[in-house]
Amino acid sequence: MAPRDVNATQLASGIATLPELVALEALQRAAEAEQRLGLGLQRPEFGVSLNVDRARGRAGRHRRFCAAAAPVSAGQGQTAAAAARIARLRLEQDTTRAAAAADLGAAVAAYRNQVEAVRVLEADALAAAGENEQLARRSYEAGQISLADWLLYRREFLETQREYLDRSCLCALTLVEIDTIAGVLR
Repeated sequence: MAPRDVNATQLASGIATLPELVALEALQRAAEAEQRLGLGLQRPEFGVSLNVDRARGRAGRHRRFCAAAAPVSAGQGQTAAAAARIARLRLEQDTTRAAAAADLGAAVAAYRNQVEAVRVLEADALAAAGENEQLARRSYEAGQISLADWLLYRREFLETQREYLDRSCLCALTLVEIDTIAGVLR
C-alpha cells in the first residue's frame, strides 16, 4: 500500500466549504438583511395630527386648532430578533467549524497510526509469516511435519494477510473520512 500524504493544515482550509457551514452563512446573511431592514424602519418618521375642538365660552363659539408631531417607531422587534438570530448563527458556525477541525485532526492522527501499523505488518509480519509457511510446506513435503501442522502455518499466514488487508481497507476508509471532513468529497 502506498500511503497518501495528508497535511491537516492544508486540508483544514476546506472546512469552510462544508455544506453545513455554507448553509449557516446563508442564514446569517439573511438575518443581517432582516436586521438592516429593521434598522431602516426605525428611522424616525413624524406623523402629524390635527385636532379641532369646539368650545363654547362666554364670548360665544370659537374653534381651537391643535397640531402635534409625534415620532413613529417601527422595526425595533424585527431588529432585536434578527440580532439574536445572528448571534446564534455565529455561535453555531464557530461550534461547527471547531468540531470539524477536531474531527479532522483526530482522523489524520488515526490515519497516520494506521499507516504505521500497515507498514509494520508489511515489513515484518507478512514477510515472516510467508517464510514460515514456505518452510512448513517444504517440511511437510519432506515428511518432517504432519498435514495438520502445515495447515496451522498456512492458517497463520492467511490470517496475517487478512489483517494486512483489513488495516489497508481501514486506511482507505479513514482517507475517505478525512476528505469528507475537509470538504474534498461531498
